[in-house]
Amino acid sequence: MEKVRQFIVWFLVFAFFTGCVFNPDNKIYNLTIKNELGSFDQARVHLINYDLNRNVFLFRGNLPISNSSDFVYSQLVQTFQQRASEKGIKLPAQFFLIDYSLLNFTEEKDLKVEENFFQGNPSLGKIENWPLYVTPLKEIDNKLVVLHQDISNPNTKNTIWYVHCEAGCDRTGIVSAGYRMRFMSESYSNSQALNLQECGRPQNKSSTFLTEQYCEYLKRNGLIANCN
Repeated sequence: MEKVRQFIVWFLVFAFFTGCVFNPDNKIYNLTIKNELGSFDQARVHLINYDLNRNVFLFRGNLPISNSSDFVYSQLVQTFQQRASEKGIKLPAQFFLIDYSLLNFTEEKDLKVEENFFQGNPSLGKIENWPLYVTPLKEIDNKLVVLHQDISNPNTKNTIWYVHCEAGCDRTGIVSAGYRMRFMSESYSNSQALNLQECGRPQNKSSTFLTEQYCEYLKRNGLIANCN
């Protein structure tokens, strides 16, 4: 109950001061979209960035769970290998998986499946949970900076990050586009075109708006030239 109360308070405060979940017609849109596919979808898994000198990779996709209770580790690894092969890349035979989950407290059941898998298989990887829902732009930037620092750490080797929400389109699209704009010199329009291509549908309105706002944040702070 306390989590719900805190969420409502922060939602109202943040929405009032930033408008990040409002569009011009004053409708409120939900960043949290359940996985409309019902289970893990290989078509939504894509490689964002990599460093072959250290064998580190950043992938995006949707919820890696099937039948509401099974973490699809083997299928996920197979998909990573396929996506890497499409770019002429071979993944290391062994790697540490960091499940970068964007699920929030409204998705505790799915989050628990992820947590239980890595608790039972600590040698395979770990989960890092960033509950992205009502999030200030500065926090988004700080999180992306930390993610990039972790990926770029010269001591980090043979590691895969898998960023996902439920559907793999909306919150995942915010992080994917944000990372590409911030660290890969990708334009806003190209980042959003990749979101559409990789997900198979556009982001929802609030996620699109928040991605736009993050682009403007980067521009205001002199981190990118424009939001074209």
